[in-house]
Amino acid sequence: MYDLVVVGGGPAGSSAAIAAARAGLSVVVLEKGERNRDKYCGGGISVLTQNSLRELGAAEALETFENYAEGHVLVLPGEKVLVDAIPGLGYGLVRRSVFDAKLRELAESYGATVKHGFEASSITVDGDKVVVRSRKGEVVEGRYAVVATGAGNFPERALGFPPLRPENLGHCWGTEAEYPVSAEVERWRHEYGFTPIFLMFGFVTYGYMWVFPKRNHMNVGMGTTLAESARYGRLHLEGFARGLELARRMGILSEPGRLRVDRSWLIPGKPRAVTYSQERRVLLAGDAAGFVHPLTGEGISGAVRSGRLAAETVKQALDKEDPGLLKEYEAKWWADFGEDAYAYGLKLTRLMYSSPALQRLGLSMVFSDEEASRLLSMLLYRADRSASRRLYEYLLKHFPELLLKQPFAGKKRDYSKKRLKAG
Repeated sequence: MYDLVVVGGGPAGSSAAIAAARAGLSVVVLEKGERNRDKYCGGGISVLTQNSLRELGAAEALETFENYAEGHVLVLPGEKVLVDAIPGLGYGLVRRSVFDAKLRELAESYGATVKHGFEASSITVDGDKVVVRSRKGEVVEGRYAVVATGAGNFPERALGFPPLRPENLGHCWGTEAEYPVSAEVERWRHEYGFTPIFLMFGFVTYGYMWVFPKRNHMNVGMGTTLAESARYGRLHLEGFARGLELARRMGILSEPGRLRVDRSWLIPGKPRAVTYSQERRVLLAGDAAGFVHPLTGEGISGAVRSGRLAAETVKQALDKEDPGLLKEYEAKWWADFGEDAYAYGLKLTRLMYSSPALQRLGLSMVFSDEEASRLLSMLLYRADRSASRRLYEYLLKHFPELLLKQPFAGKKRDYSKKRLKAG
């Protein structure tokens, strides 16, 4: 019997396994996919994720970066262009099949056991242990479990957790296709002075389109709320085509015809009402708990950090022989990343995604102001763990002057040159 059974071998599950194994626990990771299984995702590794992996003892995962973007270009409604980069910060760009496999490999190197092809069908409690059964009839037992199975319904179906509410879900669709990336990056670096990622707003309601360059693949996708997406029908493909045309016209993609929608996925925008069960001896981590930033849709940092916090909480419960200590998990994740994301981040989300008019206004105010743009950049990089609060408070405090400035801000603002020169 293991000290900890981790169900799901993505970043949250692998991070829990790494942290637990390093703390001396016996750990098994149950991953339903094969070793190089893919995961639908943009594959952007934020500054917070990079730092969190180093703290976890998983810095080797940073070697899976296929590209590195020092900054970003935002195409705003009305085809306004906001360019920004901050010295010393950047996005790692990975293929999830490679990144996730590396994290599981690191978990094994620290002593965890990884079982691929194990699709959990149920988790039950038998006295002071949890019993996990697979669809093939396999059985694994442990003292505690961390469930990190993504944004599906396994936690409510198998364990009775409150569901991820439909109004708090987002829907994304896109592709990661072979593409002549190096030629595009060379053009971008000539134009902007650095390698950017691109975020485009204004043609998908309550969301955005992204362009993330990998080594030989381009990851392009778009997302909106699940409720809005349900109204789209054919507009999923038509919206994607409009976005590609905008990218071509703006000089972002020279060969958009290579890109076709071939995948879609759900992302949570708010945590479940409960993320632990003392009675079932279970904690939820990553997307299974709902740990995705509601404004940006970035979830890998929440996955890594919650996985580590879950492992630390299980270690305490084992040391004290007290499953009641699992309740401390919620206070930990709220203090670590929850308040910024789900108090202030949700306030920003209501501003940006409540209506197209509010989104245009909010983005125009940020566009017009150098400090507001810097604060938004810090949030996109996830370089400041209080970035959502800082941006929200700045917009609230300076709302009147930003409102007056934004009609006269022009069509392009490039704050990167000044920042990079100063840096």
